[in-house]
Amino acid sequence: MEEENKNEKYSLLNSFKLLKRILAHINASPGQFTNLYLIVLIIAIIQLPAPFLFKSIIDNVLPTSNESLLIIIIAALVSIEIVKSIFTIISTYLLSTISQKLATNLRKKLFRHYLEIPYQYYLETPTGKMVNRMVSDTNSVADFIQHILWVVPLPIVMVSIGSTVLMVWNWQMGLYIMISIPLTMIVTKRLSKKLKAIRIRYRDAQEALQGKTNESIENIRVIRAFHREPEMDQELGHEIDIFKQIGIDHHLNSSLLRSSNRIIEIATSYLFIIFGAYLTITKQITLGEFFAFKYFQEMIAPNLNQLFNYLTELPNQTVSIERVFEILDMKIEPGRDKKSEPIKITGKIEFKNTQLTYPDKTVALENINLKINPGEIVAVIGPSGSGKTSLASLLLGFYPISGGEILIDDKHLSDYNIRDYRKKIGVIFQDAQLFDTSIRENLSVSNPDNIDDELIWKALDIANASDFVKETENGLGTIIGNKGIKLSGGQRQRLTIARVFLKNPKILIMDEATSALDSISEKEIQNQIQQLTKDRTTIIIAHRLSTISIADRIVVMEEGRIKEIGTHQELLDNDSLYKQLYASQMDGFLKWESNDK
Repeated sequence: MEEENKNEKYSLLNSFKLLKRILAHINASPGQFTNLYLIVLIIAIIQLPAPFLFKSIIDNVLPTSNESLLIIIIAALVSIEIVKSIFTIISTYLLSTISQKLATNLRKKLFRHYLEIPYQYYLETPTGKMVNRMVSDTNSVADFIQHILWVVPLPIVMVSIGSTVLMVWNWQMGLYIMISIPLTMIVTKRLSKKLKAIRIRYRDAQEALQGKTNESIENIRVIRAFHREPEMDQELGHEIDIFKQIGIDHHLNSSLLRSSNRIIEIATSYLFIIFGAYLTITKQITLGEFFAFKYFQEMIAPNLNQLFNYLTELPNQTVSIERVFEILDMKIEPGRDKKSEPIKITGKIEFKNTQLTYPDKTVALENINLKINPGEIVAVIGPSGSGKTSLASLLLGFYPISGGEILIDDKHLSDYNIRDYRKKIGVIFQDAQLFDTSIRENLSVSNPDNIDDELIWKALDIANASDFVKETENGLGTIIGNKGIKLSGGQRQRLTIARVFLKNPKILIMDEATSALDSISEKEIQNQIQQLTKDRTTIIIAHRLSTISIADRIVVMEEGRIKEIGTHQELLDNDSLYKQLYASQMDGFLKWESNDK
């Protein structure tokens, strides 16, 4: 309960602080806000003559049948409504401009920040949750802007001006109109606490549903291959049912709050009529004044109701705001903000007592000591979970080291601007990651500013990929689908090889680059890989020992440690882990060959 009160207090008292922080993301001119609040003031003031005009109709026009005065008053009332409508339209345009500019700028900054935050966040956060921040939460922030700039100021101005005029005119009627305020506040406070808790559950359920949907779509091949459609349908159906029930609870409590405030508004309105009628009957006020007071009451009460309804939603909106700024407040990846200088490296790499421990205290690498000379080809092998990919991830700067050092050309990796450093590294990943765009754009990723079609075709020739690209319908303009799904495994891998040729890096990392290929496809690509490794420091991470035949040295890893280093023959001559791995794979190959015969 104390935490809920704290959160509510935070949301109410700091909403304008949040507004100030949000507006820092909008390039809106001060004049836009000045005009907006000027319009709020005009709309409030323009409605003040209406009660007096209605009073004049009843007290002056009807008793005397003064048609001319009636026409003038009606014309004035119509003019008030026209002017009010015009300024409302203008305010809507200004609000829309500001809020949409906010949503646009905020989404751009959020996505840009996604690109710069540490890689580990992507491993720990479901994709659906990240997408929800980009779409739903930024929409909520835009709604907050519209409300805090319009829905809050207008009722406050209307109530302040209207109640002041009414109190000066007749303090009894003015005081009576105010009696609904404390009652509405009590009801709003009690129901808003429950509504906020439901709102948080609603957001969590929405993210869970989005995450499960995204996961199902990404793994549709696995689902179909293992005929898991009924189970996935049941799991997703369960998430949908939870989302539905929480949605019902949320809308029910929201409706209950609005209805409660409406009942209070109507009840006080009827009591006002009784009180006003009594004053009219006893000749304390005229009939025209009674109608004028009633007009004021109908102007003040709905605005109060609207204000309290919004203050109920305010804590819910601050949840979305906090979630957006939770990302924007995250520190960017180490090394991105370092002073950028031209980097020229030869490709010398040294690990000194390097360690990597994940946040969950899992030790991935321990006391890694390894020197790699410029132009040398080093293969890193070992059982699954031995730390091979973690080693490559450290070299790419994906994780900060937990201890020791990594030196590139005798300079600490942390001393480089990480973006400029990565320009000198080429990577071929295991799953040949490609974008759902054209072949040309996929290959241009490596060096977008200095690549033309002639260079692309040259790289495709070297990678032995030009023939199949020419056979496609649109050549370099062919769209290859999500993750290159329209291509075969070998074709996708050839494109990634061509992409690295275009980048022309000094350091090359091949992380299980051929593990997804069959033996024939792997053999066809070996020639391209040999060309790719020329004059480059190359680290080949592999399970298959056939892929490391070109290595100058082999590093064998186990349980996050380097167990042995040597050439192929040196390791075979010793009773080593490498010899066991080699014997195991050769034994499997010979059995396969025997069965095939």
